[in-house]
Amino acid sequence: WVDCLFNGSCNPSHLVPFCFGDGSGASCPCNNYGAQDAGCANSTGAGAVLAASGSVSLSSDDLVFSVTGLPTGPALYFQGNNSVGGGNGLSFGSGLRCAGGNAVRLEVRFSSGGSSATTVAIGSLSGATPGQTKRYQCWYRDPNGSPCSSPFNLTNGYEVIWIP
Repeated sequence: WVDCLFNGSCNPSHLVPFCFGDGSGASCPCNNYGAQDAGCANSTGAGAVLAASGSVSLSSDDLVFSVTGLPTGPALYFQGNNSVGGGNGLSFGSGLRCAGGNAVRLEVRFSSGGSSATTVAIGSLSGATPGQTKRYQCWYRDPNGSPCSSPFNLTNGYEVIWIP
């Protein structure tokens, strides 16, 4: 369930998905549960899934986040210092807000064919130092047929412990 290539430089516990809208944590806003390991269901049916590839090494700076299961439209990748709701998230739009506290917008990408991926240097933009933990998530527009009649939703989250 973790799509992570560690290049021998980190422990899998340094890059962990969390805060799923599949019923394993907080309740989705209108009981719109998504597929396993996804965010709450959206207009595509199952919910969007945030995945990670690359390493958590700040010197390599090659971490990439990608999302599948998106409706067509903008997707905003962001970072927070804290996990919201004890790591289970709190209702927000048609999804669960998982990452919060000093939120940093990293990049807006347009979903095409139901997916999108970051193209920026996440490590550099994060402002993180070795040993710091940051949380990541993707907010996206879902204006047509959203289960909760909200024009936006969110993916699951990722927790990253950055290394040198």
